[in-house]
Amino acid sequence: MDHHAHNELLAEHPILTYSGGVPAYPVSVRVGSLTLGVSEDNARIDLYRLDINGYTVCRRVRDNYVNGTKLLNTTGITRGKRDAALKTIPGRDVVRAGPMYVKGVWIPLTNARALAGRYDVLNCLGRLLADDPGRYLD
Repeated sequence: MDHHAHNELLAEHPILTYSGGVPAYPVSVRVGSLTLGVSEDNARIDLYRLDINGYTVCRRVRDNYVNGTKLLNTTGITRGKRDAALKTIPGRDVVRAGPMYVKGVWIPLTNARALAGRYDVLNCLGRLLADDPGRYLD
C-alpha cells in the first residue's frame, strides 16, 4: 500500500486505537473534524485544523507547513524531547505571536509525516497530513 492510500484508509476512521508497542498517548484517541478556516489574528492565514484530545494541530494552506509543536504535543512526549526533535528540522519556521494553535515550530509536510510516523500518530493525523486534505473537510 502506498503512502497516499495509507493516509486515505486511516483518514476514514475518526476514532482509532493504538495497536502496538508502548503508546505515548492514550490508547483510545478522539479525533475531531477537519476544518478549513482563517487564523483569528491579524495575519489572517488560511489553515486546515484538526482537534485531537484537546490539541489543535494546524497546516498552513499556502505552504503546507504543519505546526510540529502541536503535532508532538498529541503524542504525550516530554517538552524536552519535543523541542529536541523539532530543533533538528531544516527549514522550520518559529511563530511566537498569535492564537495558541498558531504558536510553535512549523515544519515542512514531509517532516511532519515522518514525525507522525515515528511517534505513532499518523493514524490520528491522516486527514491533516494527506496529499489533498480538502477531500476530508467536514
